[in-house]
Amino acid sequence: MKPVTTALVISGALALYLAIGIVSGPRHEQAVEAATGDKAFPVVYQSFTARDFGHEASVRGHTEALRKVALKSEIDGRVIATPVEKGTRIKKGDVICRIDTADRAASLAEAKALLDQRQLEYNAAVALAAKGHRSETQTAAAKAQLDAALAAVDRRELDLAHTGIKAPFDGIVETREAEVGSYLQKGSTCATLMLEEPFLAVAEASEAFVSDLDVGEPATVSVKGLPDMTGRIRYVASAANLETRGFRVEVELTNPEHTLKEGLTATIRLPIGRTHAHLLSPSWFILDKEGRLGVRLVDGEDRATFMPVEVLDDAEGGVWVAGLPNDIRIITTGQDFVADGEKVRLVEESATS
Repeated sequence: MKPVTTALVISGALALYLAIGIVSGPRHEQAVEAATGDKAFPVVYQSFTARDFGHEASVRGHTEALRKVALKSEIDGRVIATPVEKGTRIKKGDVICRIDTADRAASLAEAKALLDQRQLEYNAAVALAAKGHRSETQTAAAKAQLDAALAAVDRRELDLAHTGIKAPFDGIVETREAEVGSYLQKGSTCATLMLEEPFLAVAEASEAFVSDLDVGEPATVSVKGLPDMTGRIRYVASAANLETRGFRVEVELTNPEHTLKEGLTATIRLPIGRTHAHLLSPSWFILDKEGRLGVRLVDGEDRATFMPVEVLDDAEGGVWVAGLPNDIRIITTGQDFVADGEKVRLVEESATS
């Protein structure tokens, strides 16, 4: 809610209302003519049904990648190729750094040969055991040697596969630390890969309204130079940042054109509660004897009745207010000439335009 702006809008509208001479003279005259011969005072009205209205809290934050990983080497070795440069968009499975296979291919061939030998030895042990020429212990030993040979082959195949450091998802190479000729030890970084779609807008929510935020609720994000974006709340922290006392909130955004970059300043409008409200023209507002702002309604017996309102926010086309019944008939012309409980003759707004 913007109280200063709303007050100015309402004050201006009321001043205009009085200045133009008892609210739309021609309409009032038409209403009188339509009511000739009827003692009830004629008024113009409109019917309204409450609509869903969401309160919002605006917080400052920034854009952030949903996923950003450092691709590390799982073996020791010298880099022999770097097929992509930083800033390159790549697909899942593309090789970013290639490490020299050295003698790993030969070691794999050796392990496979030993596996073949162990398989033959185990087959023979099983056959001899069936004829009673081998004990169960000897057969079990042959099986253990076969299993060890299988494990050795798997290990060497994995080492060979790790000579190519590949992208685990589609993304952009944010940095590439390794160069051809550099030596990577196990755990050293080859490159940093960042996911571009989807993206995040993150901020810290105040403890005053964090309990009103729900994962899955829509939120609006504004970034300078880009159209407003609508996303969904993806995460709300359950513990505050000890330094700022704020709670991290993440809003997930689509980024198909890759227009969002990491670190852009963002304004995030978060929903902090929904209610039913009416969007009304400020020219219909009046003040009662106690100085309360409200509107004049028509009840089920066609009698005028004042009802106070709570101003929620100003918007294009009017002011959002709460405190009224769901379905109302509001007097739009003649509300200052009738008192509470007075019988009125109704002229629908559309009939006078």
